[in-house]
Amino acid sequence: MSTLSCLCILPPELLQLIIQHLSQADLYHLCALSRNIYEEVVLALYRDVELSRTNFKQLLTWANQMVGPNNIGQKTCSLSLPSQVNLIAGLGNDDDLMEQLSDLLPRAMKSLVNLKVLAIVPPVAYSSLLKVYHISSADLLDCGFHLHTFSYNWDGVRWAGSLFRFLAEQSNICNLAIGEMVDSDEDAPDVLPRLSVATVIYRAGVLSRILKTIAARYLRRLRLEIIVSRSNDHITAALHYLATVNATLTHLYIGSEYVPFTAEVNHAGTLKTIGSCFPNLTFLRYLNIRILDREPSPWKWQSFPRALSAFKLLEILQLAVDTSGRQKPIDASQTHACGLVERCMTTCPTLHLVAVTVVGRRFKGGEQPRDYTAFPRTSGSTFQLGFEKSRPIGDDAWREVM
Repeated sequence: MSTLSCLCILPPELLQLIIQHLSQADLYHLCALSRNIYEEVVLALYRDVELSRTNFKQLLTWANQMVGPNNIGQKTCSLSLPSQVNLIAGLGNDDDLMEQLSDLLPRAMKSLVNLKVLAIVPPVAYSSLLKVYHISSADLLDCGFHLHTFSYNWDGVRWAGSLFRFLAEQSNICNLAIGEMVDSDEDAPDVLPRLSVATVIYRAGVLSRILKTIAARYLRRLRLEIIVSRSNDHITAALHYLATVNATLTHLYIGSEYVPFTAEVNHAGTLKTIGSCFPNLTFLRYLNIRILDREPSPWKWQSFPRALSAFKLLEILQLAVDTSGRQKPIDASQTHACGLVERCMTTCPTLHLVAVTVVGRRFKGGEQPRDYTAFPRTSGSTFQLGFEKSRPIGDDAWREVM
């Protein structure tokens, strides 16, 4: 049992007896200590607020607390909210409750004058049969906080609307993650002058205003999520467009909702494009490699590892092999990927770690199996390969690995 649990079960009568035998000076110090403890507890409670899994009633209660007379909102440094919440049946008049939240939420946000990190994420649970409140960038306008990290993601597509007005107000943002948007017709101000870390969605063939803005900044780390790419030409086009950040970009993650089944030569061409567009990369998460039964195992590839000669500084390479389109699995990465990894490290002497994840077929009612192996270079300049099963590189490695 924890110390706090022991204190909580101390009988009130015993506490009263102890207090009766304390001197006035001791009681004064005890009061001061109690106030300090209370202030620290409140500070810890409201410093980092996680509401991304909250419901309508809880969000309404929080907003009420923030606009109260105690200035609690000033204590909040980071906040996570759902992009939308369903109205719960039985709380009262639906229209009145929606009006209450639409009034309280912007006022609550304005009370967070010391907010530095804000994340608005898709809800965990959502029903299209119930009324829903969408948290939009309009709820965030004219707030006194100065964000350095802003994440705004949602399910589906949204109009840019007032987002650029909000980003213009928050000129200190250096870390941005943004969902898919459709540009509005209104003129957008120049935004994000200090941006250095970004996650952005690129829909094949569409150069959104936010993507153009990101391409004009001095990025160090970038996660590019490509949607509906049925051709490697779309991936290449996006890379060439973003090549304006080539002098500063060191970490790149490329993901894709749909990666075409494509031959090794196409992957090798894409890898060469990445190397020529971003010569200073030290970390690369390459897009998913999807293979069919009729295609050879990637462990036998030759031209793909040779394409790594385009990289002069690359230290970590993250590969994901998607075998969900195959009837029979490929050989396990730990025992059969060594040849591919060895060829990669021979071609690119600066590589010191290759991480390989094999994603298998998802069977009904089960999770999609994943086989992860990390292959480090184990003996400095003299090439020698080992493998580790206990060092997974997560989806945030592009942002976290130094």
